[in-house]
This record gives sequence, structure tokens and C-alpha cells, in this order.
Amino acid sequence: MPSTYAHFCFGREIYKRLPAAIKNIVGEQPQLFNIGLHGPDIFFYYKPLTNNPVNTLGFRMHNQPASDFFLYAADVLEDFKKGSPEYKASLSYLMGFICHFVLDSTCHGYIENKIRVSGLSHTTIETEFDRHLMIKDHLNPLSHHLTDHIHPTPENVLIIHHFFDELTVRQIYKSLKSMIWYNDLLVAPGKIKRSLILALLKLTGNYREMHGLIVSRQPVETCSDSCLRLEKLFTKAIELGLTLLKNYWDYIINNEPIDKYFIRTFGPEMNWQSIPVYSYQEELTYEI
Repeated sequence: MPSTYAHFCFGREIYKRLPAAIKNIVGEQPQLFNIGLHGPDIFFYYKPLTNNPVNTLGFRMHNQPASDFFLYAADVLEDFKKGSPEYKASLSYLMGFICHFVLDSTCHGYIENKIRVSGLSHTTIETEFDRHLMIKDHLNPLSHHLTDHIHPTPENVLIIHHFFDELTVRQIYKSLKSMIWYNDLLVAPGKIKRSLILALLKLTGNYREMHGLIVSRQPVETCSDSCLRLEKLFTKAIELGLTLLKNYWDYIINNEPIDKYFIRTFGPEMNWQSIPVYSYQEELTYEI
């Protein structure tokens, strides 16, 4: 998964380009759109150091065809009166969720092959891309808080619960609150806090996979190439995102056929090992 800031930025770029009808819905319910941008990732934060039904759901959804969720979600929407506040809020959430699916499915194949070739962790590659985007936005990646756009209000949680009725309202609320808490915890511009967090990860056996979630004090040089590639994929995904958002809108509103792309999972495509991984110098001139 591209990480927290990348998904937020992708939603921001999509929103600027949305057709008026969809933009109006999202504009009325921006908080749910912003939560939707993180798709099933919100469930990763529920008691993340243990395996449990909530975070397992997040991992399982990434490996299933996205259509499983989006076709079910369309059925859930039928329970609401069209044009009602609940209907608009739900639709805004789903528009954000599609953005998450698009960016994940576009980037994951390259990320998997970058991991295979370089030996870097998934989290390191994605956190470095977050750093790259924050610097472009003139933010300090060591101190910027990534979840200011997440609002786990009772109203927002109840809307989300309609789409995940196998979970309790409390579990969804705790997932969102934990997403904020853990992201804030990992903001560590000072040496003391950073050292304590890294020591804790080692003690709990989570260092290898999770230390990459902390933005390193200096850029990871071996990710300079992947940041360039992911930026290209990010840009390419915008057009696909707009196409799928419009298609899903037409599927819900006008009973148009749903795009076959939704059969894809959130993960890498089948031939991901054939995706080229280049050096930084080669990446400068590579076009996707």
C-alpha cells in the first residue's frame, strides 16, 4: 500500500478534477471521503501487534477482488433514500475508497518487485515516498502529523459500519482512533523518542517490518529511484481513478455495467516480477 500521506495527496488531486455531480457530493461530506482514501488500511491499526479479526479483515480485503466490496457496497446504498444525508455520506466514503484501490493496484506491482530486487522493506519504500511528497509540499517530514484529516466522529463511524457489519461500531471507532494515535507516536523528530520507539520495536519482535514506518532522519538513498517511479505511477493513476469513479457513479445511479478493472485486487498484478526496477539515473529518463 502506498502510505498515509500518498493516499491523502492522491485524493486531493482527484478531487480537483472530479465531475461536478461527484464533486458536490464529496464537497458536502469531505470527512468521509478522506477516511475512505485509506480503504481497508484503517483496520491495520486495530491492536496492530497482535493478529485479530479486525486487522485480519484489512489484510484479507487487499487480497480479494475489489469488486467483492464495491458490488456489496452498492447493495448497501440501496438501503438509503437517494439524496438523503446518509446516502450522500456513504457515496462520498465509497468515492474515497475507490481512490485507495486505484493507487494501491497501480503501485503495488512495482513495490513488490522493488522489494525483491533491493531487499528493502515495504514500509521503508512507502514511507520514503511519503517523505518525497511532503518535501514537495514544503512540509517537514520528521514532524508533520499525517492524520489531521481523519475525524472518527460517531456519525462518520456509523456510516462506515454499514459497509462492515461484521465489525462492531466500537471496533471501527478504535481502528480510526488507533490510526491517529500510532501515526502520531511514530512522528519522532527528536533522538530520544526515536531511540525509545526503535528499542520497543526490537523488544516486541516487530523491528524488521515496522521500523520503516518512522521517517528516517536522512533520505534513504536506495529509495531515490522508487520515489521517482512511484511519482510517475501516482500521476498515471489519476486518469484511471477519474474513470473508475465516474464508472462506479454510473453503475449506482444509471445501472451501467461496472468496469472490469474492479476485478483486480488491491495488490500486485500477476506479472509483477517482470516490472522493471531501475537505478536512479536510469529512472530519470524512464517513461511508464
